[in-house]
Amino acid sequence: MTITRKREYSFDNCKLILIILVVFAHFLEFSKGYGAKDDWYRIIYSFHMPAMVFIAGYFAKFNKKNIFTLSFLYLIFQNGYISFANKKLNQNLNFQITTPYWLLWFLLAYIFYLMLIPLLDFKKYNKKNIFYSLIIIAVTFFIHFYFPKDKTQGYYLSVSRFITFLPFFVSGFYFNKLMKNEKAQKYLYKGISGIVIRIIFLLLVFLAIHIIKYNKNISPNMLYGSYSYKSAKYSDNIKAKITFCSIVWIGFIIFTLRFNKKIFILTRMGSTSLTIFLFHGFILRYIQYKEYFKFHEVDRKLIFLFSICIVAMLGNIIMEYFSKYILHLKILDVFKKIYLKFYDRIININLDFNDDFIDIN
Repeated sequence: MTITRKREYSFDNCKLILIILVVFAHFLEFSKGYGAKDDWYRIIYSFHMPAMVFIAGYFAKFNKKNIFTLSFLYLIFQNGYISFANKKLNQNLNFQITTPYWLLWFLLAYIFYLMLIPLLDFKKYNKKNIFYSLIIIAVTFFIHFYFPKDKTQGYYLSVSRFITFLPFFVSGFYFNKLMKNEKAQKYLYKGISGIVIRIIFLLLVFLAIHIIKYNKNISPNMLYGSYSYKSAKYSDNIKAKITFCSIVWIGFIIFTLRFNKKIFILTRMGSTSLTIFLFHGFILRYIQYKEYFKFHEVDRKLIFLFSICIVAMLGNIIMEYFSKYILHLKILDVFKKIYLKFYDRIININLDFNDDFIDIN
């Protein structure tokens, strides 16, 4: 039995938490006294992007217009970040589209993920197709483990990250289909079974924190998804631990942290996570260039508060309105209406010429 669902505020609330952690982790990376080897930095990186990709997969739909829009955005922001780096950060970068600038890898990988949907989707989700979906998920996890062993494409076309985070996208996509079933929803979220699932993931998340915190050989390079086994110097055992931590955190977020209520302002900010994600890089890169956090030791709590301020600044109603027309290319619709209105006026002008004005001599 399927049910009709309203907007799922729980995921907007989760996206707000995740985008704050994204900004916070980026700050820690170049802050004095912390850096990429900081325990909190490694813990956040063990799950924040897998969880973001999972949620992206959950809401993913194949739409040619969306793919065009995202492709256009990628080109705009790629050019914007490179121009910003050259003019404001005194760098000398050449414009190209094959290697995404820093955080834009997510945008490019997401475009490729959307292109896969026609191969992943089934018209009906009966028992047989659910079994096939589980096989597909298993295959993606196999690729997730196998691909980085021999070689890696690095940052080129985000291929490595595309492979690394592929199982999380596919899992999110099929989890959405599962949640359309009323029985599955009741079992996973309600009654004794729902409580047990929440408690299990709550306990497991402490284990995940312990694994990352006390395994100092798990380096940031192993968490980025851009390096091969050889380049990042990790083994099958470490890869399994990292994957386990990612899965546990995703389960904790979608089950234990699930709060499907609209929270004033905060839920709306969570719904604008893409806007925050794409624009916060300009602010952070400039702060990094000025090196204030590099030479002045700042308390971690203050860095976290500053991260929240940036999220609030980029996730307000003004930026939401701006993103509506820019990120979703609705500005093109506005230009189209203006053009059509102007064109309509032109062709309806009464061209009543007086012969006296025509000199034929």
